[in-house]
This record gives sequence, C-alpha cells and structure tokens, in this order.
Amino acid sequence: MRTILAAGVLAFALAPSASAAPFNLGNFVWHDANTNGIRDAGEPGVPGVTVQLVTADRKQILAQATTNASGGYSVAGEGPGAFRLRVLPPPGWQITRMDFGADDTEDSDVHPYGPDFRYTEPLAVAPNLISNTSLDVGLVQPTTTAPVGNLVWNDADGDGVQDGGEPGIAGVQVELWDAPKTTRLAVTTTSLLGIYAFDAPAPGLVRVRVIPPAGMEHTPKGAGEAATGSDVWAYGPDRSFSDPFHLGVCCGTTAIDAGLVQPVSPVQVGNRVWLDADADGIQDAGEAGVAGVVVELWDAARTQRLDTDVTDANGVYAVTGAVPGGFRLRVVAPGGHQYAPADAGGDDTVDSDVDGTSADAGWSHPFFLGSNVISVTNRDAGLVLPAALANVGNQLWLDLDYDGVREAGETSVQGATVELWDASMRELVDTDVTDANGVYWVEALVPGAYRVRVPLAADSGIAFTRKDAGADDLVDSDLHPWGAEHGFSAVIRLGSNVISSSSHDAGLLPQAVPEPAALGAIAALLALCCAGRRARG
Repeated sequence: MRTILAAGVLAFALAPSASAAPFNLGNFVWHDANTNGIRDAGEPGVPGVTVQLVTADRKQILAQATTNASGGYSVAGEGPGAFRLRVLPPPGWQITRMDFGADDTEDSDVHPYGPDFRYTEPLAVAPNLISNTSLDVGLVQPTTTAPVGNLVWNDADGDGVQDGGEPGIAGVQVELWDAPKTTRLAVTTTSLLGIYAFDAPAPGLVRVRVIPPAGMEHTPKGAGEAATGSDVWAYGPDRSFSDPFHLGVCCGTTAIDAGLVQPVSPVQVGNRVWLDADADGIQDAGEAGVAGVVVELWDAARTQRLDTDVTDANGVYAVTGAVPGGFRLRVVAPGGHQYAPADAGGDDTVDSDVDGTSADAGWSHPFFLGSNVISVTNRDAGLVLPAALANVGNQLWLDLDYDGVREAGETSVQGATVELWDASMRELVDTDVTDANGVYWVEALVPGAYRVRVPLAADSGIAFTRKDAGADDLVDSDLHPWGAEHGFSAVIRLGSNVISSSSHDAGLLPQAVPEPAALGAIAALLALCCAGRRARG
C-alpha cells in the first residue's frame, strides 16, 4: 500500500480574471394567498425578504439581496459553477409547496421542509449563462385555524390497517409540528376512544407526531387504503411523524391516524452467514458458512437491541423477538471481511439481506412481522474476504467549459490528494497524489466494493463539475458534485478477477474562468499549494 508522507488538498482560491463569467439569478418572492403553490393574478410580492447565493454544498454564502417593494430580487455571482439560492422568510411566514403545477415560471422553487429546507435544488451555471429569472418563492402567512385530527388505535395484528374490533388507545401524547420539524405548535392527548384534535394554524404545511407509550411501537405506514392505514413513520429520520400535509384557508383534515402495537408473542429470526467467494451476493454450492460472527436483532428504529447470537460452525444463527412488530438485523463483519452485494438475483432464500454500501452497512432493511408469524428463516448475509490487489485510478482535470467532459486542451490538476474508501464511506483504504498529468493510482483488495474521493477544502473556491455527462465513461467526471456523497464516486465493485479499473475521473471547476495565458500559472499554483510526496510501503 502507498503511504503519503505529505499531501495537501485543493485549498486555493483563484482570483477573478477578465474571463470570469458574471451572471444574475432572480425573480420574485410572492404571497401565495390561496396556498396553491402557483403565483396567481393579484397575489402580491413580499418586500424585505433576504435571498442568498450559496455554493451547491451549502458551505459558503457568496452574495445576498433583499426583495424590493414588489417582491423582486436579483443576486449576482461569477461562474461557471454549481450554486443554490437560500431564502429566509420573515417571522410568521412559511414557504409554500414546491414545484406545483406544470409552469416553472409560476411555481415556487424552494424546499419548504426536509434536508434542503429553505434552499433551491443545485443550479448548474455554464460559462455562457448571463441570467436566470425563473427562480421564484411563494410564502404563506397563517391567518386562521383549521381542524386536524383523528385516531390512534391498537393494531393488534400489527398489519398497519384498522380492522374491526381494534380499539382506540386513550392517553397517547400527540403533537402538532411545522413541516420542517423546527417548531412544536401544539400538544394534546387522545380521548378514551383514541381520538385527538387540534386547531392548527392555516394556511400552511404541518405534521403530526405520535409518541408511543412505553412498551408499544408504531406499525407500518401506508399499508392498505388511505382511510384505514397508519400515517406515521415507524422508523427512519421521520420516525413518529406523519408526512407534511397542506392546510388551506377553508378546511383541514381529520384523517391522520396512527397504529400502535404491543408485541406479545415470541418469534425466531435467522438463517446463515456465508463466505461469498465470488462476491456475487448469491449463495452458491460449496460456499461455506462463517463461524463466530455476531448477529443482532434490533427494533426497526434501531433504538433498542433485542437479542444477540453468534453463528455456529455452519454459519447458522437464530435470534428471538416479539410480534407483532418491526425489526432490523445487524451483522458485525469480522476483521478483514466486507459485505457482499445485497438483494442480488431473484431468489430471496439465497441472496444477502444486509446492506454493505452506505451508512447502513451491516444492517438489513426494516421488516415487519405479524402476530401469526412464528419463525423467519431467510435472513442471510454474505461476507467477502479480499485476497488480491487491484489498481483503481485515473485523472483529475480543470473543466473550463463546465460540460462535464474532459477535452483536448483542458489542464490536468497536479498535486491533488485522491482517496480510496470502502463502499460505506467509513474506512479510508489508500491515498495517492496526482502527478504532472493529473493521474493517480490507489490500490484495493479484491473482491470488494469501494468509492473514490477527492477532498476539497471548504474555502478552496473549487467545485466539482457535473457527474456522468455525455455517453463516454472514459472522459466524464465520476464524483458527486453535491449532496450527502459530495466528493465521492458511486460504489465501484471489483471482482476477484479484476487487476485494474482506470475510468474514475474527476473534473474540477474554478469559480472564475481563467484566461488561456493563465493556465500555466494555475498549474504552477496547484503544484505549489497542493504538493505532496509519496512513498511506497
């Protein structure tokens, strides 16, 4: 493996030059009086609203403006690059629904909730863009109230559907929240019949949150028909919350129900952990079980470990829970092992059910078992033991025309750090520094699953170009330019027969476009700022 003795990251900023490409983004912030997400005739602008231009990764504010008396705004920047707009509503205002209707010039373009709350989607600004005046934002100001409610019931069979004879549950705490889950608006408890009700501020977007009593948990969301199903998430980031729903000026909703269950009957979950010699995610004849692997049973929300077992000499395990209820399995891979691909092929009895390529590495997907289930024996996990080395690489370059394609004459990036990570983005495997041609090589054990990463400093003034542009994977950029996987490639799967994989490139985009005469100076600056020395260990 290579050991980096000294290496920098792309922590430089290019000064604007005569060839920088100025642009303007804008248009209008308006009062969406009827809350339909569309700017209708007669709906006025909202003055005094702050609108900011930020980098696509949301780490740096580049410029800002305030809407004028008519609600108009314009922010200026320098491209090419990837950017977002951020809107800060005045106190008492909410953002209306996003991308409603078919006309992008009349809708609202900002997320009203979620991880991108108050932001637009990333905007790719090409060198030839002068202005984009289709970026509007609708705001809503609650002025009245609307009814919200309905039922929390005992879902005795855990199927997520209100069946005859399943009673309401009294005394359950129910809360009303705004859509982004930043403010709790009201609290109540269910009646003797399991009914709850709020007078919610309207118009606007809100959520309901249901707090399960001790010993109870949520049943599956979205089972059966809308009128009889549970509307509250049983796991994930929105656990115990409903999806956001819209309240108009005329009416509310009395259809937000929640099923709760108290597990009472034992259930056994199992089957086998095996060594997937060919890393195809399928149990083939002759592939042996792996002994001594820890397997854990958790609730679906991963808040409580319910049981633990260790695989026997044949790789078999069994853990016990209580039904009805929701669960996840966790398989703890022994040192040196990786997870095989999950859900390969069409036969669930011979595939691997444990994820290995994300933040959920080692976990199964949530699964729900009803009160009539005694045993489940198709939860398997494939492990891979890498045994040979393969090279992964190719090239970093400056994508001066921001088309996402490496073309003749575009400058290579020397002295940039490139990292190889495991597929779950948890473990750094190898590191290299690009040479004078922008080329890098990192080494990976095969079979296995990996990702390439190029780390960029937050104040570098550098962004990644668009990913997977064009039809030729040999000359495009393969790193995510924004989002949770910013700077990482997609998962790269290497079989045991792979010696080299050399199509993993990255296009970098300076915030200012340099003149051709400055390209040599930029390359020298890159080498100066990001120089690294490497030695083979």
